[in-house]
Amino acid sequence: MQHDLVDRLRRESTRLWNDILDIHQETCDRTREQRAQGNLDWKYPWRYKQNGSVLVYD
Repeated sequence: MQHDLVDRLRRESTRLWNDILDIHQETCDRTREQRAQGNLDWKYPWRYKQNGSVLVYD
């Protein structure tokens, strides 16, 4: 039973890490596009909240 829990947690943490990497890549791509269009004042699309950061896309 403990092995099942460990395996499930490992899979879930891997999935969440992959999601984080995908979001990071999307943010980098969007920033690169904005900079190429001359929008140098553009910032990363997240706002900090009290309990962490929340992505906010237009």
